Amino acid sequence: MLKVNGNIECLKPYEPGKTIEEIKREYNLENIVKLASNENSFGTSPKAVEAIKNYAEKAYLYADGSCFKLKEKISKKLNISFEQLIIGNGSNEIIELILRTFIDKGDKIISCFPTFSFYRICAETTFGLYLDVPLLNYLFDLNKIYENIDSSTKVIIICNPNNPTGTVVGKNEFESFIDNIPDDLLVVLDEAYIEFVQENKRIDAVKLIEKYPNKNIIILRTFSKIYGLASLRIGYGISNEKIVNYLNRVRQPFNVNGFAQIAALAALEDSDFLEKTLNGVKKGKEYIYKEFNRLKIDYLESETNFIFFKLNYNNEEVFKKFLKKGIIIRSLKSFGYDNALRVTIGTMEENKKFIDELENILKELQYEKS
Repeated sequence: MLKVNGNIECLKPYEPGKTIEEIKREYNLENIVKLASNENSFGTSPKAVEAIKNYAEKAYLYADGSCFKLKEKISKKLNISFEQLIIGNGSNEIIELILRTFIDKGDKIISCFPTFSFYRICAETTFGLYLDVPLLNYLFDLNKIYENIDSSTKVIIICNPNNPTGTVVGKNEFESFIDNIPDDLLVVLDEAYIEFVQENKRIDAVKLIEKYPNKNIIILRTFSKIYGLASLRIGYGISNEKIVNYLNRVRQPFNVNGFAQIAALAALEDSDFLEKTLNGVKKGKEYIYKEFNRLKIDYLESETNFIFFKLNYNNEEVFKKFLKKGIIIRSLKSFGYDNALRVTIGTMEENKKFIDELENILKELQYEKS
């Protein structure tokens, strides 16, 4: 009998949110509202859509394996060198590249829990020892991470803003953390939702790479969220040239398809679409906060395009009731919570439908409980 790697035998696969087609089949529904996976509810940049259409006739060609034009555009936007960038098949691929490149058997990776579960999955496939310390007041606990650094620690992963809580680490706190950690560690700052963060709460992590030349920092960003290109799988990493050079030695050739590159280039040009998204998310959050307050629902103010909230009921039960009504949100059972859920900010029509059905579900649950 074929045997697999011992770590793989015990590994739990990543659990994505349910798809629209899946719920249509399962519940025999036609109209589905998906607010589960933190996609851009306002669609895709029209400029990106047009670029994809125009590129279609070139699909028979291999894409530019170096992603030259996209790197050139991002490097100018961020005022960094071309060699400080690596483009990935989603930022997930870059997480995998980092751990494959820098982790030897027995090396420790430290993060917090709950956060994006893919960090643990990648760590365990590389024979790394993954340690997650609890969040403190729903925030990454940098002090506790620091206390757990020892001679075997190689990589620290900080999700900022954090998924699923939507919370951010303070600028001063993060800089103090970087000041104190050993110079032989790699700090991964996953900024998938950074564009949604208020300016006064952002860590200018790109400048920290220059400020701390003896530290090893890599920043991860994605086109899946605010840019609306989740289906195309494209993200990028920013670091010093030495780290990027090592990652490129491990990276597969032609890892980013041509459609993704062309769409990302166009999306970077579409400031109108970004403004539309930011305004829509802002208004949507304000509306949902107001309704949560009216319904006396416990929630966290978010620096992302989603909101973490708690009910006095089992989250899987609530999740299934929403599915029956044609709304997909995210139960946070797999994140270790029994009564917490996460909802992506949708269009105003979608947000109102979510609140209307939430109110109906709460009445149902109260009736069933009585």
